[in-house]
Amino acid sequence: MELAVQATQACQFKDWWWKVQLGKCYFTLGLIRDAEQQFRSALKQNQKVEIFLRLARVYVRLDQPLSALDVCKTGLEYFPGEVTLITEIARLFEGLNNIPTSIKYYRDVLKEDSTHVEAIACIGMQYFYTDQPEISLRFYRYAVNCGSGLYYVACSHVNCVICFKNVLLFFHLWPANQPTIMGVAFCCNKNFGDPCCKYFLI
Repeated sequence: MELAVQATQACQFKDWWWKVQLGKCYFTLGLIRDAEQQFRSALKQNQKVEIFLRLARVYVRLDQPLSALDVCKTGLEYFPGEVTLITEIARLFEGLNNIPTSIKYYRDVLKEDSTHVEAIACIGMQYFYTDQPEISLRFYRYAVNCGSGLYYVACSHVNCVICFKNVLLFFHLWPANQPTIMGVAFCCNKNFGDPCCKYFLI
């Protein structure tokens, strides 16, 4: 952090990049308001997707999701169709328990990137919870067909063991010379509350 402070001063506070690095340091140290100040100052000098995302996460840490939404939407004005910003908005709406709007933004993500793993998993999960497992399964199969090494499994609480066995089989058959990124999305029985986890990366 000392290096970032000195570099920022040496540049007479005119270099946005060093301000972002200083903001990262403040954020890591838990000095959230100081991080906010650095990211906002950097945005005045240069509009970058990374800065919008980091500033949005500052507001998430401050438990101000609506401010984070405003930042992401402002970012979309500069970068229309930017997948990372749309994904962040979808996550924020999901955190606000506004699932229909969240799914809408995840669908927008798929319009820009049809192989986006998180969007496919979240939309598939929503279909599962609205008692449409057949459609949910289509999304998980589509993830497999994308050829990314993804194996998403929608399953009930009862069938988790069978699904994990299928995952292990897939892992065994995956070519050794290919990068392995396996995801398992599973849904516990609705009576047991929210899903334990959306997916694991192995």
